[in-house]
Amino acid sequence: MVMAEDASAYPSIQPASVRGVIRSHCNRRFTITTATPWVVCLLWLTAAPLAAAPYDGEPFSLLQPDLTHVEVLVYGDEFYQRVESPDGYTLIRDPDTGWICYAERSADGFEFLSTGVVYTPTRTDDPDDPQVQVRRRLTRSLRLEKTAIRRQAARRRLLLLGDDAGDEPTARLSAAPAPLIGTVVGLTIPIQFPDVPGTVSQSEIDNFCNQVGYTGYGNNGSVRDYFYDVSNGNLEYINIVTQYYTARYNKSYYDDCTSARTSTLISEALNWLEGQRFDFTVLSTDSSKQILALNFFYAGSPDCGWAKGLWPHQGSYTGFTSSSGIKSRKYQITNIGSSLRLGTFCHENGHMVCSWPDLYDYGYESSGVGGYCLMASSGSSNPRPPNPYLRDLKGWETLIEISADPPGTLRAHQVNSFITYRYSHPLNTREFFLLESRRKTGRDAGLPDEGLLIWHVDEDGSNDYEQMTPERHYRVSVEQADGKFELERGINSGGSNDLFHAGNNDRFDDDTLPDARWWSGVESGMAITNISAVSDNMTFVVDNVPVDLMIVPGAVREIRGLTGGPFAPSPVSYALTNLAATPVTWTASASADWLSVPPGGTLAGGAQTAVNATLTAVAATLPPGIYEDAIQFTDTTHEATRRRPIRLVVQPAELVAQWAFDETSGTTAADATGHGHSATLQGATFASNSTTGKFGRALDFDGLDDTVSVPGFTLPKPYFTISLWINPDTSLNSASSRFDLLYWDNGNHPHITFNRARKGEIGLYVEYETVEYEDIHTATQSWPAATWKLVTFTFDGTNYRVYVDGALERTYNHPGIHIDT
Repeated sequence: MVMAEDASAYPSIQPASVRGVIRSHCNRRFTITTATPWVVCLLWLTAAPLAAAPYDGEPFSLLQPDLTHVEVLVYGDEFYQRVESPDGYTLIRDPDTGWICYAERSADGFEFLSTGVVYTPTRTDDPDDPQVQVRRRLTRSLRLEKTAIRRQAARRRLLLLGDDAGDEPTARLSAAPAPLIGTVVGLTIPIQFPDVPGTVSQSEIDNFCNQVGYTGYGNNGSVRDYFYDVSNGNLEYINIVTQYYTARYNKSYYDDCTSARTSTLISEALNWLEGQRFDFTVLSTDSSKQILALNFFYAGSPDCGWAKGLWPHQGSYTGFTSSSGIKSRKYQITNIGSSLRLGTFCHENGHMVCSWPDLYDYGYESSGVGGYCLMASSGSSNPRPPNPYLRDLKGWETLIEISADPPGTLRAHQVNSFITYRYSHPLNTREFFLLESRRKTGRDAGLPDEGLLIWHVDEDGSNDYEQMTPERHYRVSVEQADGKFELERGINSGGSNDLFHAGNNDRFDDDTLPDARWWSGVESGMAITNISAVSDNMTFVVDNVPVDLMIVPGAVREIRGLTGGPFAPSPVSYALTNLAATPVTWTASASADWLSVPPGGTLAGGAQTAVNATLTAVAATLPPGIYEDAIQFTDTTHEATRRRPIRLVVQPAELVAQWAFDETSGTTAADATGHGHSATLQGATFASNSTTGKFGRALDFDGLDDTVSVPGFTLPKPYFTISLWINPDTSLNSASSRFDLLYWDNGNHPHITFNRARKGEIGLYVEYETVEYEDIHTATQSWPAATWKLVTFTFDGTNYRVYVDGALERTYNHPGIHIDT
């Protein structure tokens, strides 16, 4: 990962002379001899996220055990992959046989299981054919639970990245990024095998990396050309391409689907290079002398699939140190196949050289910024440019602020240029809109649409979060002019009506769809109107509406509770900020008799105050139902009114389900509430397992396979209470074995578990929107034998509380982190 800093820290490096030397070598073949004039590169290190290259149904040919190949489609990246047949059936490599078979989803949705039916591309109408039978009962395009995908990806990330796996892929970039201006030199090592020789010459790979105007294999320029073009001529990224290294063993030795030996191959290549007396000191290193830009190109294609074997990836290898003390660390490895393509190579070097994060969804439920940016959809032979936010981080973009434009300001934009308009949040420097115009020409030829492209950036967001809520939203979003949000919904990687222009959607403001509000729901005041037709020089009018009194939040606020109360959250608070330099007078009102707000006041210039909306006594008298109102905030000084919707949800106060286990025969436990949530004993019967309980009867489990299963049902969120009486046969403490008391096998899989943290505690573990909360547990850490104990967990919409025998032990603040079922 590379960023330029103060060159005085490297007094021996002169950028101008280095650039001159590299230009003189751009089109020549580099060979390894003691006389080779290796070039010093100008690189500096910055902390950056480790990330991946996305696949969205790209075709690959995978190897079966009989050495035949089958054509498949791959979705995902190097950390997690879903593989499908060309007609959409999910496939898996059978762990017992190694054959690629049709897959089905496990009952809990956490893994794919092999059906044992081998996939072949041949088709028959024979009803007795196993493929015909299995295809009749399977559903196409199966998906795992998002939690399962994340766990599988995390394991793969740890395997590939080692200690670097802790670098969160969606980590923040620097708040004050340094520019990347000048020349960067990387190292590329082509690798062939005794049984798979390189089909692309070393000189061709050199041209692919470095030649100005390269057109081989249909590519739009070389790697050097790509980064030179998308940086507006600010960056020259040159690779020194060595001769081919021939591996010690055949390709299958390294491309093994069960025990990949990528690190072995990398070690061989680097030690071979050392043996050729290559001077590693000329390579760019960080302060620990670790090589920064290290690329491997291997002959052939990946045979395994499912991100196994020699699947193209970025990883970490720390097993090499040259005689001069230079060390390996981050690398990327890509297959050559029968042709060279810029896409993956440029995407991975976007990580290594430019420190850019991925902008697609690691849960694969949405498309991120789709085909509008290199870091979400790299393309093949003509990768898309990075978006203007990423370009600006490297110092390649000219930003023009339009936040203060008076209404009626006419703006023009030259398409595909390096000038972008910015509209900034008045209180949060990390959130802003960027506006540029793009046409499908040159490096933008692969864009899904053309017109005025409006980006919404919140540097505290994550492109894992497609929910579009104040708490969960993308870091970088494309405002899609048709208002369908197909990128967030994962429908496509961009549609033909995404960009703004006359004849499609020529207006963008706080009240349009999509709207120009900040992620808090607050009005931004930005209004872009009269957007022209698509042309090489597009125009639009800035009709901004001044927002002098900002009222946060802007989204609907919801208060919930049971009949008679309590209700939470209460009160509901709004932050009022006077953005003007002079005082403003404001009023507030609500029409519902269950809601009370203060009448108003005066706020000095630049000042802020909190306004609390509270429930009246009427709320406790309301029958179950949904009640809605809106608070009217009026800035009487500037004659502006803002509505803030508020909703009260009153739910019936009742017991949802109760199992007393008083039965003495059969395997069905009745729901004492009469709601029909009957439970079924598994591995036990009342006749053999019923015993004396705390009240009436109880069930005595053997601790092996005795369970009680209950069909799922919806809880009246956000309030619930879960209580259970337990009586262990032997004393339990931190030295005892862990076991589950309650486990949900669908949804977000919450569970109540004993001794998960090895402290003897009983905890409620909740996974909500991909985040697992592990701190809701008892203070009690020992449970005496033959003693009944009552353990209770409650949630009031804001706080979890833990009780043992009716005594409050702990309180945990987790607003909105509820259990649905």
